[in-house]
Amino acid sequence: MGGGNSPPFFTSMAIDRSIKRVVARNGQVFFYQYGKRIPYKKGIVKFFKQNENKIKELGEQAIPKITEKEKTSLKRSQAAKDRYFYDDGKGKRKYVDKGYMALLKATKLSQFDTTERNLAKYETPTSKIRIFPRYSDILRTVTTEYLRNQDIFKDFEVKKGRFRSKDTGNVTPTIESLTDIAEMIGEGSAFANFKISYINMQGDEVTGRKRAMNYIVKFQNEIMGKISNTLKELGVLTRFLYRPVINTRNKTIVFDFTDMTDETYEERLQYEANRNNVTRTRSGGITIANKYKGVIIEMDFS
Repeated sequence: MGGGNSPPFFTSMAIDRSIKRVVARNGQVFFYQYGKRIPYKKGIVKFFKQNENKIKELGEQAIPKITEKEKTSLKRSQAAKDRYFYDDGKGKRKYVDKGYMALLKATKLSQFDTTERNLAKYETPTSKIRIFPRYSDILRTVTTEYLRNQDIFKDFEVKKGRFRSKDTGNVTPTIESLTDIAEMIGEGSAFANFKISYINMQGDEVTGRKRAMNYIVKFQNEIMGKISNTLKELGVLTRFLYRPVINTRNKTIVFDFTDMTDETYEERLQYEANRNNVTRTRSGGITIANKYKGVIIEMDFS
């Protein structure tokens, strides 16, 4: 049978997990992993992380034929490294507004060394219990402390303009989930004595906590239905970012869904899909920020 050691039938090979960046002739950039194209937003994040040291040394020169879109993404990525965020390993990383951090540092985190950027890692010194078990606990703390410590925001509001018109007492936070909204306007929240209302797409204002919550759920379901009917056979991950106006003087919270255009949502979605090549490539991202007054809708297709 022949001497010597025969090679094994199977050989061990390292799996190539690297992100490949390809620039098409028309200048459009695509990202690939494991031989398959991945969504642009996901790909560029992974590509930046993969080439972090090279980018740190050479900047934009580290990316051949860099596009304006990539330059913008790179600037945002580098700025994000200095931002605080919440990441408990169970879901998507959520960044914390600079104004919120100014308030948290002066109140809930005043006794901590705040060099750690991940707020999920902060624990009580003795019992080692998380200060913020969930991201919604950050929002709850901010809303509670804001009512007690509004002066902390004054300089920040003037310099950064993160909140609408401090002179009228209005605050416009960004809220990302139905759970966070429910906790914010619930009976046991810091806004238990606030009047809750919503403005529907036609511009009519309706008052009531349950009515507002029901309308938000109905709104999301309608939009999801319109997305699936317009861009059939495309997988989509949708995020709704709400910008309610909280008036601390009049003690009111208003969710505004006023339709600001004459075109239907389906028409706007189809236009954005064509403009961003989603229809042709069957992947990519769309953000619709100026259709409904107090709502931003982000969609990732694959």
